[in-house]
Amino acid sequence: MKKILLLILFLAGLTTCSGQVHNGVWMSYNNRRIDPNKGASGLGMVGLILDFQKLELGHYLKDTVIGIEPNFRKHKIKTEIGRGKLRFKAFGQDSLVMDFGKEGNMATVFRPLDLSHKLNISEDEITDFLINSKFKSLKEFELDFTNELEHFESFTDKPRTKKRNLNSFTGQFSYWFLKEIKQNYLLIFSIDINSVNIYQIISMSDNGVVLKSLQEDYPLTGLLGIKTGLLELKTCL
Repeated sequence: MKKILLLILFLAGLTTCSGQVHNGVWMSYNNRRIDPNKGASGLGMVGLILDFQKLELGHYLKDTVIGIEPNFRKHKIKTEIGRGKLRFKAFGQDSLVMDFGKEGNMATVFRPLDLSHKLNISEDEITDFLINSKFKSLKEFELDFTNELEHFESFTDKPRTKKRNLNSFTGQFSYWFLKEIKQNYLLIFSIDINSVNIYQIISMSDNGVVLKSLQEDYPLTGLLGIKTGLLELKTCL
């Protein structure tokens, strides 16, 4: 009898986990290799945003969103586009792995965002601060946030994104932009086609910006904040 009761409790636990409801806003970053023994091409699908409160799916480069209808028990998310259904695997409350195919040997991993760092400042004010401030170089790189459109966006009359050029880098794929989510701000920049650095802005002052790392790519790693004037960038040891 005792064994039967334990089996019932175990099966009930499996049912609860499989139908676990997720809340808040989740974003795909720090994607992982599907097969760790094989190489990977690219970074996977970075910057997808799932809002389980508004039931919306978007991307940090765009303001447009599509409606979603999640079914946590069946591990599916139905979208407004056609009859599209996205399959996912849930790993507790820490991550969701979405099935977008196995191209590039990369799995798209969603993680919940900590949106407790609201800033009483507008996106335009943060943009002006970054553009007008001089930051000390990090290693051999300089973070020169310019107001110029990113290389490819400059060829169109109606830019598709808010990408701006990182002028200190000569590559055509270097850019930066901000993303606002419920009064929280992400700072995203890249120095080449194979890298994307994503940070959450924790606080700002005249002395600089305190950052929380979400995704970093070599060689710009360990960045905790950027300082104005002659103060050096603060990095991890």
